[in-house]
Amino acid sequence: MIRLALALAALSLAACASTAPTRPAGAEARPDAEAEVVATVERFLAAIMTHDRETWRELLLEGSNATVQLETPEGDWRFVSLDYDRLAAFQDGPQTREESEPIWATTVLVRGNMAVAWAPYEFLRDGERLHCGVDVFILQKVEGAWKIGSSAWTQEKTRCADLDAAR
Repeated sequence: MIRLALALAALSLAACASTAPTRPAGAEARPDAEAEVVATVERFLAAIMTHDRETWRELLLEGSNATVQLETPEGDWRFVSLDYDRLAAFQDGPQTREESEPIWATTVLVRGNMAVAWAPYEFLRDGERLHCGVDVFILQKVEGAWKIGSSAWTQEKTRCADLDAAR
């Protein structure tokens, strides 16, 4: 009986070890850079939500773009591509409602002066969740500062539970 318990314990440990996340080939262990990347992304999202055009432009590389996968009411997906000018148009006009886009469980990969950030999020307007999804940012370190070169996100209404579970 003791041998069976030890064998089961060993199998459990082996299963845990084999499912532990690993750093992809080429990604560097750079906690300082990872923290800087997360701070840049959070600052960028706050600038979008508050229509802070100056900060938004400071953090976004000119010529950048964004792609979006929108979940339709039928459960299908619609693809949208936004260039820099269309992204900038989102910053026009006054902010009329309180909006926020908190992110959590952010994964950051860094290689030299390039980084990728992946984070579940929820979009709130006046405290009410309108949708959730995953934000992805590709950043470049330029003149000592992280800048967002491109972004992509999903916009989902029916698949939020699994993202919430990662909190």
